[in-house]
Amino acid sequence: LSSSRCASMKGQQLLFSLLLFAALHSARSFAPLFPSSLLRAKSHAFARLSMQDGPSGRKNADGTFDAKPFYARPDQIADLAACSVTSMLRLGTGALTAGFSMGMAKNDPAVYSAVRLGGMMLTEGSAVGSYARPETPLQIYEFESCPFCRKVREAVAVLDLDVEFRPCPKGGQRFRPQAVSLGGKAQFPYLVDPNTGAAMYESGDIVQYLFEQYGDGNVPWQLQGTLPVVTAGLGLLARGGAGGRAV
Repeated sequence: LSSSRCASMKGQQLLFSLLLFAALHSARSFAPLFPSSLLRAKSHAFARLSMQDGPSGRKNADGTFDAKPFYARPDQIADLAACSVTSMLRLGTGALTAGFSMGMAKNDPAVYSAVRLGGMMLTEGSAVGSYARPETPLQIYEFESCPFCRKVREAVAVLDLDVEFRPCPKGGQRFRPQAVSLGGKAQFPYLVDPNTGAAMYESGDIVQYLFEQYGDGNVPWQLQGTLPVVTAGLGLLARGGAGGRAV
């Protein structure tokens, strides 16, 4: 098979696995939106799968997991929907680490897996294990409603880095003055890497630095140019600037 054909097949396998994962979680995730009678069978099947085979919570002394299925509170549905707009516009960038891959293996209750079915379990892997890792967490001064900051947060997620996010909303009295003292101006995001002594503004420069220092040097197309900022900005409008100003 050609490399493009193999990539297409892997992409189809990934899409199928993600759809399977979403289907298994839908009954519990959106239960408040539907009459219980419509979801009773699905919820029962999901609970049985989760509690017996699908670990997602605390690890027990015998090596098994105490399942904690996701549940959305009815009064948080609108907020969750608004938060999802940005992720959809950004095509889920940051949801998967660099070089993410999935496969199937024989079920092992002592190993975490998002999906278990028919004596098999879903396995996950990525390329980040081969990348350099910061010995000390990076420090990023940013705030929630900033699309430039969102771009950097996505890069951090893709590279699976240890980072101290230091929120600097307008009017913030804790980290915002600290950022101005360190860098000389109230501009965000602002990166400080105690491992190398590097410090910088500009989301594009920060993303490039992160992939060169803690990745393979290649910035994904989803994080290049102005597109990430534009799409993130449109998505953040749904939140009405939430997180941009201190209370």
